[in-house]
Amino acid sequence: MRTLIAVLAVFTALLTGVYIGAYPETPVVGGLKELIAPDKVSIPTDQVQSLIESDFYRKVPEAELTDSSINGMVEELDDPYSHYFNPEENKAFAQAISGRYTGVGMGINQVDSGLQVSLTYPGSPAEEAGIKPGDVITEVNGKSIAGEAADVAVAKIKGPEGTKVKLTYATPLEKDGEKLGPEREVELTRKAIEIPVAEGKLYRRDGNKIGVVRLATFTETAGNAVAKEIDELEKRGADSYVLDLRGNGGGRFDQAVEVSSLFIADGMIVASDGRTRKRRQFDAIKGAIRTTEPLVVLVDKGSASASEITAGALKYRDRALIVGTRTFGKGVFQEVTELENGGALSLTVGRYVLPGNHYITRRGLAPDLEVEDNTRTGADEALNASFEALAEFDDAQKTSASDSTGSGK
Repeated sequence: MRTLIAVLAVFTALLTGVYIGAYPETPVVGGLKELIAPDKVSIPTDQVQSLIESDFYRKVPEAELTDSSINGMVEELDDPYSHYFNPEENKAFAQAISGRYTGVGMGINQVDSGLQVSLTYPGSPAEEAGIKPGDVITEVNGKSIAGEAADVAVAKIKGPEGTKVKLTYATPLEKDGEKLGPEREVELTRKAIEIPVAEGKLYRRDGNKIGVVRLATFTETAGNAVAKEIDELEKRGADSYVLDLRGNGGGRFDQAVEVSSLFIADGMIVASDGRTRKRRQFDAIKGAIRTTEPLVVLVDKGSASASEITAGALKYRDRALIVGTRTFGKGVFQEVTELENGGALSLTVGRYVLPGNHYITRRGLAPDLEVEDNTRTGADEALNASFEALAEFDDAQKTSASDSTGSGK
């Protein structure tokens, strides 16, 4: 049975920043079974596996040989987002598109040495164990995850509630540095984690009321969650908004369109194309818009996939000012096909096209106003900069209105 799992990738990022990726809701084209095991009398991979199973001096499980064979083909693609999930990993991966999963409760970003923690949820096993934002997970159950695809590594961390997982982690010796300090190992007991999808807060600055909505991840309820927060902030008199996508590693593609539609009334949000895919355009959802007030979108290097689609759509439709640092740079999408053995193949099949024919390159989206947070100050530099940008925007609007009135006299 083949099904398309519509998601946006890693990292998760985990679990908010879970590197999940973004998948448009298009049908799976081509038969994976035919790709991996075509109906032919014999192919080299079949011959080799048969010989090993029948003649190798010790017995090797058939599932182990199958997994290795598929992994070898996928690795030859040299694509960081195409990979094979074995049956166990596939079950854990499927949890990532809902707002609930069993794991240790942390958001992550992918780095060369493993997974860097962007946040830990209050009361989660990760927080209680002393793991802090900035720490880097280097091993899971004693095996290195350096260079491993984020969603594969995340799948190893997640598991049934009540089971245990050993994590090896270290703290960078310098801010954003690659050199790590001494490694520590902790054993955590997995539990059900409820991801707080969206949270809204009203700030008052110089007579203005600014509604800030932080979106943790693009789960299946992201659009509704953000809409609910905007509606509540509207009731409280918000006259401008900040959409905080920092550390948001993406998720469902359809939710990127839905969230963007809360701020854009009509027209293009994003398009997709690929070698075997015709260009398909996704427009704003009619009637979904919630506000036309001035808007800033906050991003950082942990903003990926669906976050980049949303930020890019708002940027190139001239709807919002982008503040922060360069985003992760995941402008391609995958289709996930379930295999007969219970595993799944995630294969990159196309790329996203933003309004104005812009693409999300591997360098990521550049902010309009570059501001980097300094975790040592205790202040939120990027958020404060967004408040200043909104104040300048408001002053410019007032000046424009005054000039327009004056010219009519």
